[in-house]
Amino acid sequence: MLLLFENNRWMEQKDTWTRWQRQLFRFVFVGVGLVLATFPIPRPYLPDLGKLLLPLTTALAKAVAVMVGVQQPYLDEIASDSKLMYVHLVLMLVLAVLGSSIWGWRDRRVVAYPKLQYVLLTGMRYFLAAAMLSYGFAKVFKTQFYLPEPNTLFTPLGEVPRDLLFWSTMGASHSYSVFTGLAEVLVGLLLLFRGSRLVGSLLGIALMVNVVALNLSYDISVKAYSTLLLLLAVLIAAPNLGRLWALICGRAVPASRLWAPTFTLRWQRLAFVASKTFVVCALLFDAVGTNFEQGNFNDDLAPRPAYHGAYQVTEFIANGDTSALDLRFAQRWRRVFVHRQGYLIVQYMDDHMRDYALEIDEQQGRLRLLVDVAQLEWNDLQFRAVGHHLAALSGVVEGDTLSMKLQALDWRALPLLRGEFNWTSDQM
Repeated sequence: MLLLFENNRWMEQKDTWTRWQRQLFRFVFVGVGLVLATFPIPRPYLPDLGKLLLPLTTALAKAVAVMVGVQQPYLDEIASDSKLMYVHLVLMLVLAVLGSSIWGWRDRRVVAYPKLQYVLLTGMRYFLAAAMLSYGFAKVFKTQFYLPEPNTLFTPLGEVPRDLLFWSTMGASHSYSVFTGLAEVLVGLLLLFRGSRLVGSLLGIALMVNVVALNLSYDISVKAYSTLLLLLAVLIAAPNLGRLWALICGRAVPASRLWAPTFTLRWQRLAFVASKTFVVCALLFDAVGTNFEQGNFNDDLAPRPAYHGAYQVTEFIANGDTSALDLRFAQRWRRVFVHRQGYLIVQYMDDHMRDYALEIDEQQGRLRLLVDVAQLEWNDLQFRAVGHHLAALSGVVEGDTLSMKLQALDWRALPLLRGEFNWTSDQM
């Protein structure tokens, strides 16, 4: 692409930017470039520069954190909404101020940056498009807001953390998840093309304002990332806001003064189309490749692990004593849940829960529970199964000899997961 820039005739920007416009652009260019290059974003297939730089950026963030006295504890590396993440972002802004100031001192005679503005807008468009496509298809295929797990469904409402409550509410509706996902996919596709970038950025602002509000209100740990995406949408729309205002006010809409590439040679046009097609296909593949690889196009219907589900403990014997299903026995196991991510979760009579990392040995008829993470101590429970459900457990867990009978619960028949729509209130 740089070769095309150098060897082609381009539309030249004839306007002179004001001093504050030049300085603001330099700051945004350096700041956005630093943040996008160093923000760690897990991607299934595309390279993640932020992850490659993570050892360096984490070391710098730790050094600054110690220097300014950030209070422990904090995570050992830069992660979503962690203290080190915020230290890192502030550090990038400081570097942006320094870098743009030095740049301005060296470029005192430059009157405008039309080509760099094009590069910046293009980079932001593709970064935001990649995020919107990824999140959008994750909602369409229900892999972001997944069906609530059985242990969540049997947790008293007041005991559910608000982020999990929001996640479960979204996950309970397949149609709304698909609707919001398609809206984000549309934004991503519009951003990929210069002619529709303004519409895409405006729709992106509308969507991301809502997302940021949800993340703040429900304490969801992607506040920094969602705010970054909202800022990118605003920056992409910003150069055309004057034209948009003229349209709203009924005045003549001036022609776009943004610098744009034009090609005179056929091979250059073909090279541009080919490279753009490759990038678009790469972004789409990164967004949906995992779904095709796993054959998962509706996570609600995806296979669950062995014995996944909810179980009522109908008989419970601890150290030789039988405990009735009675609230007086607070430590009696009330329900047992097998979580799809490899956990066995116990719900006691007082409704508090304890989770154990779980390994299932079907040949030996054994459940292995990690009871002490620090010491890597495992306890074993022998199990008896009837069909695809657990029927009985026995063994020693954290010093107690336990024996119990289980009855599988039909958690998918709970009211929250039954029927999404009624035309009339008479059917509700």
